[in-house]
Amino acid sequence: NPCTFRLHISSTATMARPVSFVLVLAIVAFVGARLAYAQRGEPVKMSFKPPELSVDEEGSQHMPDHMKCSACAAAAYHLGKALSKAEKQIRGKRLVESKYYDIMDMTCVKAFDNYGVKGVEGVNMLSGEGLSAGDAAGVLMGGGKWPNRMRSICSKIIDLLGEDDIYEEFRNGRDLQEFFCVETTKDCKSAAALEEIRSSKVTRDEL
Repeated sequence: NPCTFRLHISSTATMARPVSFVLVLAIVAFVGARLAYAQRGEPVKMSFKPPELSVDEEGSQHMPDHMKCSACAAAAYHLGKALSKAEKQIRGKRLVESKYYDIMDMTCVKAFDNYGVKGVEGVNMLSGEGLSAGDAAGVLMGGGKWPNRMRSICSKIIDLLGEDDIYEEFRNGRDLQEFFCVETTKDCKSAAALEEIRSSKVTRDEL
């Protein structure tokens, strides 16, 4: 008999204004649930609810302070990924200036549509590709302000450091997440704090 997973949507969850929310059930605990079923001989039911948002998480136009480390790391991840992809298309050669300017600009615009907030072990965390919360089981509440908050973080990093310096650090093999988030913006208090919110599925080449 297969495991039984149930998704509970709270009737009190805030579905604000003309905002479309993306609810994604990420069942990464599947193997563990199957083991529990085998040990106890009974079905395992997993229940997930949309996160309950704080005032800042729901109403502010800006990224909440406790999510800025994750937001910075996600921006660095996507910028590095996009630059790597472009260089691979020309066999690792250096990109011309106009090309890497366009890549960074378009990354900030297009990379964050599927980001949002997810409750992980009782804590609301920014969730999306490249982040540890993206690997965790739970319901992602996306749309609304979250993509724009991410675009703002990405653009601010580029404005702060400049496309030329970012590309040079990338070409020199720097870990862009550490360079951006620990050394420059200090949104992540330490390399250890950064490591906690990185996805385990991200390879070093993508950073």
